[in-house]
Amino acid sequence: MTARRPDLMTPSIDHVVPLSRGGSNHPSNLQLAHLLCNLSKGNRIFPSLVCEAVP
Repeated sequence: MTARRPDLMTPSIDHVVPLSRGGSNHPSNLQLAHLLCNLSKGNRIFPSLVCEAVP
């Protein structure tokens, strides 16, 4: 069995204010983001995540 890498354009749940910075799991603090965008954001705070797909 070989491990497969996840598709980086798969939707993932992003915390607008990261949990590590005092954010919560409340729906008002959640948004959808591509996995790649979410991973690159890390624990930084952005008003809204803007991610452009790279061909």
